[in-house]
Amino acid sequence: MLRQGYFIKTIADSVEKYTNYIPDDSYYPAEEWNRVTDVWITTTNNIETFTPEGNLQITTATTMSANAAFMSPNSRSRPLTLENELRAYKASGGISEIVLSSIWDEELERDFRRVGLEVSWYGRSPLDLL
Repeated sequence: MLRQGYFIKTIADSVEKYTNYIPDDSYYPAEEWNRVTDVWITTTNNIETFTPEGNLQITTATTMSANAAFMSPNSRSRPLTLENELRAYKASGGISEIVLSSIWDEELERDFRRVGLEVSWYGRSPLDLL
C-alpha cells in the first residue's frame, strides 16, 4: 500500500509540473478537462476511503490512463509555445522514468488489461501511451 501511495504521489507531482506549463484552460477542450478532472477527483476520493480490503491498483491504472491521454500533445486544442512545449515534454518524461524504473510497468499492464483500459484515446490505447 505504501509503495502504491508513493507511486501515485510521484505521478501527481509530475502532472502538477506539466500543468504549470499550460497557460490557461483553453488549451484543452472542456470535455478533456472534465474527463481528466473527474478521474483525479475519483482517485482522491478512493484514496481517502481506501482500506486494506480496497483496490488501489485499479485507481492507479485509471489515473495513469487519464494522465497519459491528457499529457499527450494530441489532446490539446492548440500547441504550446516552443519553450513551454519542451518543459511540458520534460515533465511528462518524468512519468515515463518513474514507471519504467520500477516494476510498475508490468503491474500496470496487467491491471490495464484486467479492468478493460485498452480503449483507444486519440487513436492510441492507454497502454500504448504508457
